[in-house]
Amino acid sequence: MEKLKNLLKGKTFKTCLTALSIMVLSAPMAFASETGSGASAGMTTAMEGVKTEFEATVAGIAPIAVGIIAIFLVWKYGMQFFTSLTNKGAK
Repeated sequence: MEKLKNLLKGKTFKTCLTALSIMVLSAPMAFASETGSGASAGMTTAMEGVKTEFEATVAGIAPIAVGIIAIFLVWKYGMQFFTSLTNKGAK
């Protein structure tokens, strides 16, 4: 743990983190040559790719998530319903 703390405090880590940040932020510029020139064309192309990937991910996950939520809601309201029936019958 001490080695990790020393690494995070070190100058090398900060330099690597800065370089990595610059590389990540400049990645959308790689798409600029495909659709035209300038930063806005590169950003537009990059964001369209991100949008397409996000939509595909949501389309794959949504049916599963809705099914899980439906199961929990049926369980919750079913328990409330049957509890209310048994409470009324006991009186």
